[in-house]
Amino acid sequence: MHIVNTLGPVFLIIALGAVLRQRGFLTAEAVGVITRACYWIGLPALLLVKIALATPPPGAAAAATHILVLGTLVMLALGLLAARLLGLHRGQVGAFLQASFRGNLAFVGLPVVIFAYTDGPHAEAAEAVASLALGPTIVLFNVLSVLALPLSTHHLDRASIKHMLLKLAGNPLLIACLAGMLWNRFLLPREILFPATVERTLRLLGDFTLPMALMSVGSALVSTPFRGALRTTSTAALLKTAIAPAVGFLLAHLMGAGPLETGVAVILLAAPTAVASYVLAEQLGGDSAISAGSVVVSTVISIVTLSAVIACL
Repeated sequence: MHIVNTLGPVFLIIALGAVLRQRGFLTAEAVGVITRACYWIGLPALLLVKIALATPPPGAAAAATHILVLGTLVMLALGLLAARLLGLHRGQVGAFLQASFRGNLAFVGLPVVIFAYTDGPHAEAAEAVASLALGPTIVLFNVLSVLALPLSTHHLDRASIKHMLLKLAGNPLLIACLAGMLWNRFLLPREILFPATVERTLRLLGDFTLPMALMSVGSALVSTPFRGALRTTSTAALLKTAIAPAVGFLLAHLMGAGPLETGVAVILLAAPTAVASYVLAEQLGGDSAISAGSVVVSTVISIVTLSAVIACL
């Protein structure tokens, strides 16, 4: 029952978004507005306030972050190996790599962590650990993705370097994570907090963001063009949802991590491929069909793999 209570709300809202899109209640224009509002306003507000004010148990956030970062790098290496074994051509490799390591941490992973620990004694600690671990990991995701996609489609030159740097500098999620980490590191220890009005506003925007973002994920599942390449997309989806959490468990064991940081890190590693990977692939000239298919397949598979992860924990 705990698994149902943990995953049910997340995937029911995703399913609601899919149904509303199929019924025409959510139009492409409406979903576009919601997605932009989540990407530029809601999610940065959520990440900023959660990361900046997180107070996890000593050492727990660092351990979870190490597992996530190392796990991501291992998945990048495994993705490169799998791409070679599949015989993917250069234009496909970047999208495949991104689908293999870039998880939907904020929209799926964070809610699952919160619900997984809601009824236990470590609810606040788990959310704080997850929030702080999200910052460096999302930064890493964006850097690796913005590098992998152009490098797999054309040679690196001054224009492409400038384009990549501009993409990174203007990424609202990246800016929010960096600002939150700096606040948490330098200002929070001095008991410098947000003004009450600002904090409440940021939290309200965050509360709005998660359900809207999950419905956008559901809408994307039924409206994103998914063309062929089933073997490739299925491989990327299995790497992301099945192999990544197994790697997380192994790393946590080797590092001697505690149960809280292990649980948070492994759940986040098991999150399905981020919808943002499809958007970024389109913007940077990657194979959008592989990205779209991986999002769809990994989201479906993650119902099973996340259930298995929570059962193990």
